[in-house]
Amino acid sequence: MNEPIEDGGITPVETSVIREHESAAMDIQVATAQKLGRSIRNFQSDLESWSCSTQEIAQECTYVLRKGGTRIVGPSIRFAELLQVAYRHIVVDTFIEKEEHSHVVVGAMARDLFRNVAVRARVRRNILTKQGARYGTDMIQTTVQAAASLALRNAIIRLIPKALWLPVWLKSRDVAQGTGEDGKPVVPFSERVERAFAALQAMGATADQVLAYLEKDSKQDLDAVDLDELANKFRSIRAGEVDVDKAFPVPQAETTAGQDAADSVAGKVKAAAKKKAAPKKAAKKAAKKKAAKAPERPQEEPDPDPVESEGADDAGEDMPSIDL
Repeated sequence: MNEPIEDGGITPVETSVIREHESAAMDIQVATAQKLGRSIRNFQSDLESWSCSTQEIAQECTYVLRKGGTRIVGPSIRFAELLQVAYRHIVVDTFIEKEEHSHVVVGAMARDLFRNVAVRARVRRNILTKQGARYGTDMIQTTVQAAASLALRNAIIRLIPKALWLPVWLKSRDVAQGTGEDGKPVVPFSERVERAFAALQAMGATADQVLAYLEKDSKQDLDAVDLDELANKFRSIRAGEVDVDKAFPVPQAETTAGQDAADSVAGKVKAAAKKKAAPKKAAKKAAKKKAAKAPERPQEEPDPDPVESEGADDAGEDMPSIDL
């Protein structure tokens, strides 16, 4: 029998004892799930009533991700959370599988106690800056939390058959886009666009920033998926998860205007330096050619090359760009 530790009165527990307690708790959960059962009709009814209760909640049930020039649309972690509760008898867990210098691997497991089915999902995330330096502790923690949410979402989505939740998710998409029971929009699409731009402008994002991010020329070019993406951005900014400037970077034309002017000035300086150095290079070349034809005079010390002694002026040829 383990003796209590005097400092703090903590008694160490054998690992086998902990496992026995965990196994007993799992057996109780499985027995409870078998006793209460599951109704697919109630599951779909609860899921629909929750995910479609308001337009804002319905918008949070969908994510839009830009990757490789395409847009990926799917059910979000918020929808997965509703799935877990509505489906009942599901236990989940997230954990760090591996942490290397350059990346972390985060795992999640979702287990259906009623069907005795489990699904494990893994997400790998880079933790290096563009310069190759490792993230700080806080940034690594943020990255791990984001990866854990994604892994958990993937595990739940894979555990519950898609045929059971897909119709409800599609209906939440209609609610998010303001579509009524008759299939027609409750609010005209153009008005929704104006509302979205007004809300983002109130947070500090200009119309040009939003259009540049969406890669659209005008508001008339937007579609329903664009509005879903703007809704996601709006919620992220409002929650403090991202800054406006990071969510909607300033268009390239504006950010490079000053650099273009600097490059123009630097180009003129470089051209002038080349023009100035040209006669000296010609003189240097002629002097070397003359020295090659002349007979050797080992007893005489040659005069310093006048062009060589002014080598500092030749640096203009490789002058770096000047930031003004």
